[in-house]
Amino acid sequence: GDAMAQSSMYVLAGQLDPQVTAVVVTGCAVAGLGSSVLKLCTRAVCGDLRSDTRTFFAVSSLLILICLFTLRLAMSLIKRTHSQPCEEQRLISKKREAQTVASISTITVYRETLLVIWKPIVALFLIFFVTLSLFPGPVSSFVSSGLLTQRWIAVLLISSFNLFDCFGRLLLQRRLFDKIPDYLLAIDADGDDDTTTDTDTGAPHFCNVDTMLLYPSLARFGFLPLIIACHSTTLPILHRDGVRLCIVSLMAVSNGFLAASCFMIGPVMMVFYADRGSCD
Repeated sequence: GDAMAQSSMYVLAGQLDPQVTAVVVTGCAVAGLGSSVLKLCTRAVCGDLRSDTRTFFAVSSLLILICLFTLRLAMSLIKRTHSQPCEEQRLISKKREAQTVASISTITVYRETLLVIWKPIVALFLIFFVTLSLFPGPVSSFVSSGLLTQRWIAVLLISSFNLFDCFGRLLLQRRLFDKIPDYLLAIDADGDDDTTTDTDTGAPHFCNVDTMLLYPSLARFGFLPLIIACHSTTLPILHRDGVRLCIVSLMAVSNGFLAASCFMIGPVMMVFYADRGSCD
């Protein structure tokens, strides 16, 4: 259910301004951060693990019901304030969509899409491969050195990850850091005339994709031996809770920023490709 809901939101947001995608991915991170805050509160209030878990799921269920009710109310307000298109316009739209789908095969669409946005796709795969290999399993199984205590270390590390993952996605908000998204979406001014920088499909050359997505995604593989070393006794300094907290936070910032960047730049690259195709 989570995968279907997030995929639907990303598809809808990708058709709009890139900042809409940035807001959507940041909203998902804020939801994870809220869940961590709730877990911290229940852990502080409840004495034993069983009552802590029961309270957490009870409050979470109540919040979900409130969200569903709010969504229902918002949908009804939208229907009242916006006029629905007439039946004739609906039929015309459906006919055009059917003609478009019939003229282009699914395999052709996937092939052309991969040729255009293969770099963000590869980067996103590498990002999630590293993150899901380490979080939450190995990260939450650390034995505390005494600073965070064994009761709190797993909850605090997961909460820290969600916090800095959210911060990494906030870096792409133009109202906060306008230069970062502009640098990410920058296009080579000479890309149209330089055939060496264009793909076979005629996609424009986004000059900062390698430095902002591919290379950092590959560099994140360094977290694999680092987290493994935190579990071993080879380097005593990595057994300190404070050091582990810093490592997890750095991994979270890179995860949030790079993943959000991939979701932002992919639809933009496809739009430029479609515009060039229509001009040709």
